[in-house]
Amino acid sequence: MSAGQKVELPRSRSVAGPEAGEIAANLLPEGHGPTAKGFDGGALAESLDTALKTSGPVRLNLGAGATEIEGYEPIDRKNGQEVYPLECDDNSVDIIYASHVLEHFSHTETHKVLAHWMEKLKPGGLLRLAVPDFPWICEHYMDGEAINTMGYVMGGHVDENDRHGALFDREMLIDAMVNAGLERIGSWESEYQDCSALPVSLNLQGYKPATSEKRPTATLAILSAPRFGPVLHMRCGIAGFGPLGIPYEIGQGAYWHQVLSGQIEAALENEAIKFIITCDYDTAFSPDDVMELWRLSNAMEDADAICPLQCKRGTEHVLCGLQDEHGVRQNRIAIAELARPDNPARPYNPRKKPRSGRLQICLLQGRHRSSGE
Repeated sequence: MSAGQKVELPRSRSVAGPEAGEIAANLLPEGHGPTAKGFDGGALAESLDTALKTSGPVRLNLGAGATEIEGYEPIDRKNGQEVYPLECDDNSVDIIYASHVLEHFSHTETHKVLAHWMEKLKPGGLLRLAVPDFPWICEHYMDGEAINTMGYVMGGHVDENDRHGALFDREMLIDAMVNAGLERIGSWESEYQDCSALPVSLNLQGYKPATSEKRPTATLAILSAPRFGPVLHMRCGIAGFGPLGIPYEIGQGAYWHQVLSGQIEAALENEAIKFIITCDYDTAFSPDDVMELWRLSNAMEDADAICPLQCKRGTEHVLCGLQDEHGVRQNRIAIAELARPDNPARPYNPRKKPRSGRLQICLLQGRHRSSGE
């Protein structure tokens, strides 16, 4: 018998033998136990069918309401079940589907809800979320379109459960999912007849890490450096890459960008390397910084590059700059400025499709240790 081959048992066949009692005790429903001569094969076949069906993937549809999705177990308060906390073991669920559920919690506890759902997933399990897209609501409201603004933002208020306590845009939801420990975060298209199929719906999914491995894998660190340089960086490299098992290749040459480009191209040809960490020869960092960068890289599957920004020595100003519409360098940069589609740094609004030739910039908050570090 090959794997996956279906076994058909004759409905009229009786089974007897020394193992009959044990098999029957484990598989047969109550009232169909073994007899002195054996037991009915039809009842065994039915029990086997039931066992096979219940041993498949565990999929939960949170806040299901009246929506039925084949293969998913509906979890809803109206049925006497709570979506938070879930009454199932940790590491026991393959897929959690939550369509327009998260916004019903207070904005002060959505991070706890996401962390709880993530704990229930099996390693490698999938969490699919759908929430109202607040920027979409604002845009269509300001355009004077006839949309259900009150319902989208505050809930339908048809009963005590139909009220919203949180707002989301794409960046906020990604940030929350990353900090819950999810990785490979990206968009998904609805296949169901529920709120996730509405134009207002923001649909994102993420996976629980398939392993508890805490050491970066498939990672290479590279540096283009002069013959002489700051000693502090090399001490950071030894402490930050060595214990984590990350190879550190140092290139030298008269042209910094040329050497670094050559190193990157060589690394890209190596199929065993998934992540490349590029260093500047005066950069100071810790092993925690390396682990945070690796964590974010795993979480942001669609990110081509993630750039951690340092603060200027002695101040809290980040070492990056933009120019205003007159070409004058700005001393202070508001977060909103990084979403402008027309500034000289050429970022675009990550909520919209990228413009041709534009550099995509998305703000993502990491886990800060303490002020000044």
